[in-house]
Parts: sequence; C-alpha cells; structure tokens
Amino acid sequence: MSWRDRMLPGSFRGVPFYCESHSTSGGRRVAVHEYPKRDRPFAEDMGRKARSRTLECLVLGAEYMEARDALIEAVEKKGAGELVHPWQGSMMVQVQTYSVRETTRDGGQATISIQFVESGLSREPTVRPDTQARVKETTGKAWDITQGKLADDYKVEDEEKSLPRKILDQAQAMVGGALGKIKAVTSSVTGAIQEAQDYITEVVELAAAPGKLFIAIQAELLSLAAFNPLSALGVYENLFDYWNGYDDWPDGDYSVPPYSSTTIEARTAANERALAGAIADASLIAAVQVLSNNVPDVNGQPAQPLILSSTEQAADLRLKWSDRINDRIMKTDDLATMRTLQELRQNMVQDLDTRAARLPRSAQLMPTAVEPSLVIAYRELDDARQAEDLNQRNNIRHPSFTPVQPLEIVREAGRE
Repeated sequence: MSWRDRMLPGSFRGVPFYCESHSTSGGRRVAVHEYPKRDRPFAEDMGRKARSRTLECLVLGAEYMEARDALIEAVEKKGAGELVHPWQGSMMVQVQTYSVRETTRDGGQATISIQFVESGLSREPTVRPDTQARVKETTGKAWDITQGKLADDYKVEDEEKSLPRKILDQAQAMVGGALGKIKAVTSSVTGAIQEAQDYITEVVELAAAPGKLFIAIQAELLSLAAFNPLSALGVYENLFDYWNGYDDWPDGDYSVPPYSSTTIEARTAANERALAGAIADASLIAAVQVLSNNVPDVNGQPAQPLILSSTEQAADLRLKWSDRINDRIMKTDDLATMRTLQELRQNMVQDLDTRAARLPRSAQLMPTAVEPSLVIAYRELDDARQAEDLNQRNNIRHPSFTPVQPLEIVREAGRE
C-alpha cells in the first residue's frame, strides 16, 4: 500500500477539507537553571511539551465560499473538537490560531492555515462522597438493630417471671462459654480476662441482662480493633465462621441440643440461637468498622487505623467480607437485620473501592540478573527508598543479592 493510499480525507468537527502540507512540532519542557560562578547549567526536564500541528487546508470549487465559511465556523467553536488528520489519523485538538488567504489569481479556492494543539485531559476539582461517614452511620444503625434483636429473642424470664430457674442456669453456662471464647482471643492484647471470681460474677450478671451482655460483647470486639486492626480482622473472621455455623454444631457443644420439645430445652435452644446470631452479626459490624477506620477511641486514646498497602489488598478484603455478609443475609430471618446488612455491605464496598482507586498497584517483576534491591527499586519504581518494602514483601534475605525469581512490587496509582 502506497503512502497515498494510507492518507485519510481531512475534516474538523465533520467539516471536510483538502490538505497539501502540514507540520508538527513538539519536544520537552525544559527549565534551564544557570548558577552564578558556575560554567555548567542544569537543565531540568519538566515533562513532554504539548504537540502542535499546523495544517494548510484548501476548499475548492464554485461553492468554495460556503465550504470556507463552514470550516471557519467549526474552527471558532468553543472547546476541543475531533480532527481527522490526513497523515496522522483521528485526534482531539484545540484550535489556537487560524488565517485565511484568497487571491484573484487562484480564484475559486481559499487556503486556511490552522494551528492545532492537543487538548489533553481536564484536571478539574471533583466532589467525592464521604464513604467513611456513610459506613459509620450504617454501623451505628446495625449495632442498635442487633442489640434490639438479641433483647427480643433472648429470654431468661417472662412477664410473670414464671420460667424455670434452670433456664437462667443454662443461660449462665452458655454466656460463660461464649464470653470465654471471645476473651480467649482478645485477652492477649487487651488483658480483658479478670480474676476467676470477678469473671463468674460478671457472667451471672450478664446472663440475666441481654442489653448489658451485648454491650460487653461489643466492647470486647472493638477493644481489640483499637490496638491491632489487622489482627482484629482475623479474630472477627474466626468468630464469625464459628458462631454463624450454629446449625452445624454437634449436639454436645453446649450440652443442650439445638432443637427439643420441652419448654426448658426449647427456650435454651432459642437463647443459644439468639446469642450465636448476635455474636456473628457483631463480628461483621466490628469488621466493617475496622475496614472503614471508624473504630472509636479506647480510654481516650485514638484507635490505630487500618493501612491498606495496595489495590489488591483492598479487593481481597472487600471480597472476603462481602461473602460473609451475604452468608449472614441468607441465614437471618429478620427483615430489619437483612436490610441493614445489605446497606452495610453496599457502603463497605463503595468505601473500599473509593479508597482503592488512590492506592498503589502490586505487580509481578522477573529480574534478569542478581542485583541489589536498591537498584531494582530505583529502576522500576523511580524511588530507591522503596527497597526496604521490596525486601520485606519478598522476604529477600540479603538486599545486595536479589535472587532471579518473581518479585512483587508496588507501583503508585496512575504510574505504568
């Protein structure tokens, strides 16, 4: 195919023209720094210069004046327009200047010289929704609904206070076991396990008061998150998987079968189900608070924020906790809880996606030779200070001798 066959019919904003010649200019934006008493300057590269294109456009024929006026009107319109460059193809450009030349010697035609510059991208201020505030509002609502549901479903006495004492005894055993499982994973961080006698007293009190019981569970979960948010997420994951699997427990787990025909055993089974659901829901709510950095202060000290290192980490957390919220939605039989969990999931996903867009991206790199991690960080990331992160992320034993193996690197957002 010859060069003539490759040329395209020229047009701007859909108005056609002929073109006999063109020129393109570009280069680099360079700031030259010249210092007193020094013979050598320093030329600082400030980026690529905007490409400028000048086209000599022709309109011909008996009706050339109409074609001339149409092209001038297109050129004078505000904003960027599409230019079909006969040599370089389609592109978005902005008109800088133009001039029209007509002569009696060359009657029946007009030559319009137009200078275009690439339009580029508009970087205007944008308004972003406060996704963390939305999550905070939803988690507050979720805590209230979960606490109310536990108060409705968990009973150790009725209005006439005629339920057998054995139900309270069973509740104390159940609450003691539940708090024991929670405290067992939080005590190493918060020191929450009390002396034996105080602990027994606490269990007896909480077993008879579902409102106080829920507040105690909430406090235990959030106290862990305040000190080590990433470890807290692992704890919440284990607690949720255990308590959400209530229907799969063996009959001997709490010495009372999940289903029974007697009043005492049926009431106890209902209490167990209510407590299991409350802990499962509380684990989800606490996890979402950690993911959105909405954990309240502990004893006047600000909570440690969850620092996300890459878009991939944010995506993994989003998928993991979305799946668990979906699982809980499928198991709950309470409409208010279901709707709140759906809203919680939606706001959590939106918050993580919004924050992930501003995070670095992880990628795989295969070195071609053994070399220092400092060199790799400078060459691949334009920042030698990233060498330490490169070493930790890939468990490099000796930074001076990075092995030839796949390496995980983290690139800043927007950098290829």
